[in-house]
Amino acid sequence: MKKMTVLAAACLMTAALCAGTVRAEEDLKIIGVKEEGATQIALTNATGRDISEFRIRSTEETEFSDNMLEEGDVFETDETRFFFYVWPEEEEQEFTEEDFAEADAQDGTQEDLPDEKELTVGYDIQITFADDESTAEVNSFPYAAIEEGKICAEDGVAFLIYTDKYTAEEVNTKEYALSVLAMAQEAAKAAEKAAAAQAQQAASNTNSGSGSTYTAPAYTAPAASVPTYTEPAYTDPGTAETAPAEPAAEPVYTEPGYTEPAYTEPAGGGEDTCIDDGLFYD
Repeated sequence: MKKMTVLAAACLMTAALCAGTVRAEEDLKIIGVKEEGATQIALTNATGRDISEFRIRSTEETEFSDNMLEEGDVFETDETRFFFYVWPEEEEQEFTEEDFAEADAQDGTQEDLPDEKELTVGYDIQITFADDESTAEVNSFPYAAIEEGKICAEDGVAFLIYTDKYTAEEVNTKEYALSVLAMAQEAAKAAEKAAAAQAQQAASNTNSGSGSTYTAPAYTAPAASVPTYTEPAYTDPGTAETAPAEPAAEPVYTEPGYTEPAYTEPAGGGEDTCIDDGLFYD
């Protein structure tokens, strides 16, 4: 009887613990929408800071989704929540035994392929911290291999610590996050270097003697030169003939008149008369 009592008590305690666990899970808040087809993942905020926004996007998208937390809600530090999301099935590639056999035939191993499937499209998570509204990203969220995990933040990156549901091994994505950050920094340096080279090239176009900036002359295509033809003015002479001008009147010739000089008998009766100075007139 005593043994049965102890066994019953143990069963009651087990039931109470189970009920408590179920109730605890039921009391967890959620991120996203609990709907048919949505995958449930238990996430713990291990960043040490409250999270005010939680967004997601695929690697094929440039913009993150709207905030998946309700307005005014805060994902508190050390809090665990269920994250619900419907991952598109068409973006997953299933592998068969033939795929693994082909990999082996090509001097590969089954490790060259995932145990279940390979994701052809990745997803990134963006979180916003409530204290200063700064953001951080968890890149390549492993939704196919994670059932529960912790979101952490150290050394300027956000990352996950979780147990892979296929291998049962603990995975820490911090090194991957640091490599993504390093690539982003290298890209930023390359862009800065390119901008500096462009500025230097612009400075080299400056006339160092006058200090004026050289501006390449703008080329203007010459306007088409079309000769302009002007029709000469034409005056119709008309059909009537023009009579020639009348010649000037001929001069009238007048015969000069002749007058016989009158003879006057010299005085003295017609005899020779002596003229002064010894001249005689006959």
